[in-house]
Amino acid sequence: MGVLLRFREKRIAIAGDIESMYHRVKVADQHRNALRFLWWKNGELGGDIEVYRMTSHLFGGIWSSSCANYALRKAAADNVDDFDKDTIQTVTDNFYVDDCLKSVDSKEKGIKLVQNVCDLLQRGGFRLTKWTSNSRTVLQSIPVEERAKELKDINLCDDELPQEKALGVKWDTETDQLGFKFQPKNRPATKRGLLSILTSVYDPIGFLSPLILKAKMIFQDECRLRKGWDTALESISHERWSNWLSKLCHIEDFTVPRCVIPNDFCEMMSAELHHFADASIAGYVAVSQRFWVISARRTIRKVLKDCVKCKRLQGKRSHQKMANLPEDRVTPGKPPFVHTGVDCFGPFLIKRGRSEVKRYGCIFTCLTTRAIHLEKLDSMDTDSFINALRRFEARRGVPDIVRSDNGTNFRGAQNELREAIRAWNHHEIQEHMLQKEIQWMFNPPSASHMGGVWERQIRTVRKVLNALLYQQHGLHDEGLSTLFCEVEAIVNSRPITIVSDSPSDMEPLTPNHILLLRSGNSLPPGRFSVHDTYRRRWKHVQFLADQFWKRWLKEYLPGLQLRQKWLQSTVNLKVGDIVLLVNENSPRCVWPLARITNVFPGNDGLVRSIEVKTKDSVLIRPISKVCLLESVYDA
Repeated sequence: MGVLLRFREKRIAIAGDIESMYHRVKVADQHRNALRFLWWKNGELGGDIEVYRMTSHLFGGIWSSSCANYALRKAAADNVDDFDKDTIQTVTDNFYVDDCLKSVDSKEKGIKLVQNVCDLLQRGGFRLTKWTSNSRTVLQSIPVEERAKELKDINLCDDELPQEKALGVKWDTETDQLGFKFQPKNRPATKRGLLSILTSVYDPIGFLSPLILKAKMIFQDECRLRKGWDTALESISHERWSNWLSKLCHIEDFTVPRCVIPNDFCEMMSAELHHFADASIAGYVAVSQRFWVISARRTIRKVLKDCVKCKRLQGKRSHQKMANLPEDRVTPGKPPFVHTGVDCFGPFLIKRGRSEVKRYGCIFTCLTTRAIHLEKLDSMDTDSFINALRRFEARRGVPDIVRSDNGTNFRGAQNELREAIRAWNHHEIQEHMLQKEIQWMFNPPSASHMGGVWERQIRTVRKVLNALLYQQHGLHDEGLSTLFCEVEAIVNSRPITIVSDSPSDMEPLTPNHILLLRSGNSLPPGRFSVHDTYRRRWKHVQFLADQFWKRWLKEYLPGLQLRQKWLQSTVNLKVGDIVLLVNENSPRCVWPLARITNVFPGNDGLVRSIEVKTKDSVLIRPISKVCLLESVYDA
């Protein structure tokens, strides 16, 4: 837009084109691998394929325009001391990609400017050619081979100057008028057809805005009816549309002087631009579209970012860089289940006489070795859970740390299970933990993703259970207990490292390698005599345990370090921020507002859980369950 407007300022107009602009800008050697392509040698499709690299920028690359424009401006900057200000300014302000459009006061200035700009760009490796002008004198100063194609075979003294295009706008160089070319399209009278014809009218400066506005108003009226794109227009809209099309055919008769200064105008001392626009609601969109807003994209983003209503309807959930894994996930050498995650699942229906009763499952997951331990719960009350915990402690040892979801949000649990867990006497469970010196750590409510290590195990257990239960009919208590043990053995035999295709590689590591000192039901490697001493057996057991932890450190632990998402840190939420509480079970428009009253930064100083106050209560939530509406820094 700016190039076209400056093109209309002065009486003498000149235009040129950089020949093969992109190919004249070289690609740095270290970047050429990104521009590799394959080629058949000598054009033979059955022959060998060769790999080539582009050494210059290519047409169609989304980066090519910016790289070429940078090279163009660099040529001007490198030669700023050798050329006058007008020449330098022409390169920086009067090019649109490879097209140069310039207007000057006199023919003499035009002749000099053509020569200077060509010389400057030649130093940067560019050839400026295909010159055209509304001045025959300027054209005669330009070698024939450097003129535009239409000018090479005409007599500049007698023939009329041809019509050219200035950035897509028709330019009659003989009359120095700007005009429009329209080729009628046969399109159906639908919203799609209307928009197709409307967008085919190229008018970057906005000369046709009064005419285009009427078509846009028809389109607005049809959009308000929420009709399909290929549904016929309303009868009154169809009549208006047909009338508009009949007028559109006459735009080729409409011309505008290229130069804003009239031919018989005296010497101009100063100039001002006065702009008039329609302020009506119907014309608002059409008028604004035609004028270039400086840094519009950045401005629009800022407006949308600060719009509370927009953020309430479309704002993204907060997120933070994924935290480092807790120490209990990555510390080797300790016995299994020293660091444990616990969750519940079910119910299962089993036979008792002629009736059916419900049973539940409790899964204990070793956070280090990924081994599991399953216990059957006869009910979902506090005593039943404590009994399961005591059985686990008796068989696996007392853990140091037990992690679990908050009792109100066991992911995948049915409503009945969720309500039962909510009714647990957590004080009684905590007393049991304290007696055993166990630290029980809860994830924030609604943050089931923080317990993914055991949630994933529940899905694995369910998958195996469903496969086995499909073969069982009329299962009873003893059968369910046996089934839990079988599932536990199956899951603990799964590989936690990569399974190699090579028979010479070691078998993949499994949780059973540390629980049973073997992968599954096979016997331990090696042969042992009854005469082996206890000390030798102990050494062998210790050797197998050491082997497990060495492989665990080498093969399993590195895979835990990769962050699949949330790779970059973001600005922390702060006390006083206004947020929207996410609730997947209700429409976004009714999500409640809340104010952050406390934040809980991690060891790295990044906040991932917060305390919020709504009009009814105070809650703790992970930041992934809130949308920031207004920061205290923005207030």
